[in-house]
Amino acid sequence: VLILLMLAVIMRRGFSPKAQNVLSLVSAAAMTAASALFLLESAYPSQTLVAAACALAGFGIVWGGGMWMSFYIRLHPAEALLYAFLSLAASSFLGLLLGIVPKNVALLAAILMPTLSCIAFKRAQALLDARNEREEAVCPSERAYDQEPRSTFVRLLVGVALFNLAL
Repeated sequence: VLILLMLAVIMRRGFSPKAQNVLSLVSAAAMTAASALFLLESAYPSQTLVAAACALAGFGIVWGGGMWMSFYIRLHPAEALLYAFLSLAASSFLGLLLGIVPKNVALLAAILMPTLSCIAFKRAQALLDARNEREEAVCPSERAYDQEPRSTFVRLLVGVALFNLAL
């Protein structure tokens, strides 16, 4: 429901950069708190802790992935697709490693991941801003996605989902 609500707001009017920044921080805080609750639940088993952790994780992931979309749409289509597949592969490999280590170590790593994701996102945006400034000096920008039909995005979304499922 939250994802649909967020999509409706984005389709209607979007979010300001300030609102996107706040959403990113709230998302990271919610996912960090969820990971901490999962760690606490491993020491003190409780269905209430699991329910709270799942609710916070679900709430946090709504914009946790959405914030990266604002990065991907700024890339050229081929570059965005390459980075999407590389990030899926990297997350699958990290998931494999976290499946091998002891549960408490994986949960401790999970506490750090949302913050690292926010830092990586801010750095990626800054690097892209710098690159775009250099490109603007050489040639005017083109809006790569403006002329694409909606079916292209549906096919891309389905392809990435199937690739993620295969991984």
